[in-house]
Amino acid sequence: MGMQAGICIALFLGLGGFLVFWLIAADSKRYLVRFDLATWHEQEYLGALPNFLQALHDHNFNDPWPMHPNAVNGSYFAYRVRPILKIRPSLRQRNFVFHHLGLEAIIQNLNPYIKDAIMAEQMRLAVHQVIKMEDTADRDRLLEFIDAVRDYRAAFEESLTEYDRALLAEMKARHFMETLRSTHAIFQEHGFTLLPEFTMLRRWEDLTGAEIVQELPSIPRARGQRKSRSHLAATRQSGDRGSHAPLA
Repeated sequence: MGMQAGICIALFLGLGGFLVFWLIAADSKRYLVRFDLATWHEQEYLGALPNFLQALHDHNFNDPWPMHPNAVNGSYFAYRVRPILKIRPSLRQRNFVFHHLGLEAIIQNLNPYIKDAIMAEQMRLAVHQVIKMEDTADRDRLLEFIDAVRDYRAAFEESLTEYDRALLAEMKARHFMETLRSTHAIFQEHGFTLLPEFTMLRRWEDLTGAEIVQELPSIPRARGQRKSRSHLAATRQSGDRGSHAPLA
């Protein structure tokens, strides 16, 4: 009886330990903090990326990333791409998978700053078109969008800490948004998507103001934000100067 109890206790403790290990390994936050911009080497990564994405396409990968950003799925993804690494030893030698998984993690970690930069580009393109439009309902909607983006970005800028500003300075110094655009283009060439917002921005460059209005994204309202047309005169006079400088 005592032996059976001991076995049950050992099994219980073993299962408990495994459960704790699993919860830690499946924790996205613990996984994401392993990666930062300082440890990501874009030149080595981008040089090998086309061959890697082509290999994923040839091996019928539907997604170039793990299913979820955590240690469990990251390890499983690395296991799945092992045959590709065997065929292409240079990818393994450059620690390519680490940088590939790192890019996804960095995009998630830097999402607020990336979102702000994309909003800046959206506003720039919208302002460029709104000054060409006549006084119509579409123009009013585009002006409301411009005001909403301006207010949201102002609130975001006010919330930045010293750490945030230092991180933004590093992103600018490394031309991170430009690198993301180039990486997105490589992804698209091989049937994958990095950031769909870049595809949208590229499309907006060829659209009229009325056409842009048809696919305006929703902008979350910051506290105290209000609809206003008070920036109309400034928009007419200053054009693109009314927006914050984009990060790229």
